[in-house]
Amino acid sequence: MAAFRCASDVGPPRNNFYLVHALYETATSNYLASNGSWAFRAPLGDPGAVSSTNNGMFRQNVATRFRDLTDGTSNTIALGERAWKARSVDYSAGLVWGMYGSVVLRTTYTPPEAGGYVSIMTTAFGDMNPPRNVYGNSTDYYRRGLSSNHSGGAHVVLADGAVRFLSENMDQNGWSGGTGLVDSTLDRLFGMNDGQVLGEF
Repeated sequence: MAAFRCASDVGPPRNNFYLVHALYETATSNYLASNGSWAFRAPLGDPGAVSSTNNGMFRQNVATRFRDLTDGTSNTIALGERAWKARSVDYSAGLVWGMYGSVVLRTTYTPPEAGGYVSIMTTAFGDMNPPRNVYGNSTDYYRRGLSSNHSGGAHVVLADGAVRFLSENMDQNGWSGGTGLVDSTLDRLFGMNDGQVLGEF
């Protein structure tokens, strides 16, 4: 579906990495919904995490209204870009629609990271365009953030409909240096109601 694809992306039309129920390919998308400024969060958040990071526009079974975006629509990311592959790193893009329901299905399905929020949502949990093993483990963390084949950053759609190109050199502190707090420019853009309204960025 052309509307969901970046013209510079190299991925297949149907995503053969994130298989729904470990069986079915669905349409590939390069544009993922914003889930928040830290790791993926379900409706009530993660009891072991900082509650303020349950702050993205899109969460499972939650209806977000414009009035909920107290930081303003021009300060809140609605969608972010993810590449299929960039600089030899397989980010696996995402899906137009389809999620099994858990955050990441690492053990039940093959491949082990196939499914969950990571197939339709993005966060500020990882730095932009990270290398494969930047986090020192073999999890899907490097797939969760923004990535693209565009030089130096990735595109986002803000809640007011504006498309912005964000530099990978902007203030960000994903898993490699993050605290779980909303304390970087990228964190503040992913959070819709953290009270830290940005000026020009």
